[in-house]
Amino acid sequence: MKRAYLSFWTILLICFLSSNVFAVSEAALLFLLISPSPRANGMGTTYMALPANDAYAVIFNPGYLGVFAMENYVSVGVYPHSVQWLPGFTDDLFYNSKAANIGFKLNKYIFAGIGYHKIYLDLGEQVITREQSPEPIGYFHSWEKARALSMGIGGHFGVKIGLGMSVKYAESQLGVMKSGAEYETTKADIFAYDFGAILQIPVFEMLNTSINLPFSNKLTLIPLLVPSLGYSIGNYGGEISYIDPAQADPIPRVARVGYSIDSGISLGRKNSRWKLVSFKWAREAEDLLVKREPPDYEIKYQTGLGDIDFCHDLIEWKPNPIIIKKEGWEINCLETFYFREGEYNDPEGKVIYQTTGYGVGIAGLFQLASILFPTNESIKFFANHVDVQYHWSEMETAAGHPLEGTKFKGINLVIR
Repeated sequence: MKRAYLSFWTILLICFLSSNVFAVSEAALLFLLISPSPRANGMGTTYMALPANDAYAVIFNPGYLGVFAMENYVSVGVYPHSVQWLPGFTDDLFYNSKAANIGFKLNKYIFAGIGYHKIYLDLGEQVITREQSPEPIGYFHSWEKARALSMGIGGHFGVKIGLGMSVKYAESQLGVMKSGAEYETTKADIFAYDFGAILQIPVFEMLNTSINLPFSNKLTLIPLLVPSLGYSIGNYGGEISYIDPAQADPIPRVARVGYSIDSGISLGRKNSRWKLVSFKWAREAEDLLVKREPPDYEIKYQTGLGDIDFCHDLIEWKPNPIIIKKEGWEINCLETFYFREGEYNDPEGKVIYQTTGYGVGIAGLFQLASILFPTNESIKFFANHVDVQYHWSEMETAAGHPLEGTKFKGINLVIR
């Protein structure tokens, strides 16, 4: 019995090296900190402030729902198959996620959105042994999962503001305990909450700037420059226990703050825009808000940004041994090809790795087809309203690291 727990916790400690060492020893449900978006994972797992129609963005900042609804009706994200988690360590851990969002226009200035997401971590089959014997006497399956409903509201007053929250229900089945002559699985569950906000400043949209093309009175070039700022607090909740409430652990309450710049140029014609090229760049800082301080080491929670110093950690980008930092960029060509790189830096957890990724989408192909066949109403409809994207990303770590070779693949459907 004891050996079953020891083997599991060994896996768990390695599984979440992406969190700092203190977090691993003091928090439960660390799977909630895994970044599910293949798109964001190609950019160092940045999420907070990137203008995007990625269905998974709401998981780390529910404030996205408010601004998402300003330009989109529906987005759906799924994996074609489960991600093999920590392939450098084992071959029986798998991660999966799905997300969907719906946007509504309430009036000219106010928008709202709702979303749902589910994440699941399969921790494989574990062995039950007696206290003093390595011989297996049974097996059990370990897993953790969470489901959440998100709600957001946004205002477009020149600047765009989005506010949102998520209500999530997390479950964890990690081990077994002996009850008489039988073994029963130990299971725990808890409700938790996420809160987020995002501010976007569409500079050229506010200035109503466009460039008329000399060879056509129907086509214009529309420049794009959107600086953004985002903040969220995730996993706001209490403590969770599997057997003894006196030995409960907090869930990983975390603060994230980041900013980004989205720039590029679009081709405008009638009521449609075709983004010809764009460049996105983002920075983000993250801090676990769970602390145990001497002399009694009672659990305490920080508020606000926690230990994050905005100027020091995000503007000056100076080293900070207790703050996780992320940075990434994306180039988009013709709304068809996407190229990404990023960096994830957790000095306290000693996890530093590069990320890379790419994507392809069909929106640009529909836009091109609508130019070649301007009278085809079906093509025009798909060009203005539908996009299907495939995104791939990989974590590039040192040889032998448990995360080595971890790849994410996802499909994102967008209806605008």
